[in-house]
Parts: sequence; structure tokens; C-alpha cells
Amino acid sequence: MLPEDVSVGKDAWSMGDGTPSTRYGAYAMESLINETLKLGARRERLEMKLFGGGRILPSMTDIGARNIAFANSFAAIEKLKVVARDVGGTTPRHVIFFPQTGRSCSST
Repeated sequence: MLPEDVSVGKDAWSMGDGTPSTRYGAYAMESLINETLKLGARRERLEMKLFGGGRILPSMTDIGARNIAFANSFAAIEKLKVVARDVGGTTPRHVIFFPQTGRSCSST
């Protein structure tokens, strides 16, 4: 996932109708929040758990750092409470999430 679309011109990843792709954090997060609210979620009860953003391949651009910055900024702007965080570093993570309870865990 990328934090935002910085391409010039038509984005090859956009949806067929011209809407942005959910591969970009800004659109994905807005879509996720809007859909949960439509299903009856209450905004004041929403919480975020942040995982990932590791720089797995040192020779590549540090997309992970950009994703971490985006997630932190998004949480602050949207006034969402961050209740768990395991970000950065150089190792990938395996995240297990239990939607019925909200419990999650990660391992490297």
C-alpha cells in the first residue's frame, strides 16, 4: 500500500469509473471508515491499531516510513485513538486479528 497517489496523469491503478484505488492509504482509510459508519459503527468508538511499515529491503525506497507517517497523521487529523502499535524496523510482521473481540497480535 502507498500513502497517497503522487502520479501525474491517469493512474493505472484507479478504478474503472475514475475513482481512486484503495491501494492508496488516504482513499482506503476513508472508504473503510465510511463503510463501517454505513453499517452502524459509531465514530467516537472507532480505534486504530498500527502494524507494519518495516523497511524490509534496504535498497528500496522507504515506503514503510511514509506509511507510518501517513497513519499517524491520519489518526491525528481524524481524531482516532491508536490503541496498539508495532511499526518500523527491518523485519516483516505477521498480524492476527480477531474481529469479534478486537484482539490482535503481531509477530516478526
